[in-house]
Amino acid sequence: MDGTLRLFATGLVPDDDAAATTVSVAEAVQGHLTLYEFIQWPLCPGHGHPMRPSVEHDKACRTCPASHRSICAIGELPPPDPSATVT
Repeated sequence: MDGTLRLFATGLVPDDDAAATTVSVAEAVQGHLTLYEFIQWPLCPGHGHPMRPSVEHDKACRTCPASHRSICAIGELPPPDPSATVT
């Protein structure tokens, strides 16, 4: 055993720092939802594509893959805007 934990068939190294571990878990969950449940989540506000988990300034964040702008910390998604429609 190499010390790697298996989560949704992906490797998670338990000695990563907290932000990297959080991003790894978020990537695994997001990948599972997309590939096996056919759910794209969480969606980027105003764009409609899934946000990407990333480490920004030593913090686990969700970023827009188009603009590379940090939207929120992982675990702190803003509430949905009921008036917004994404096409």
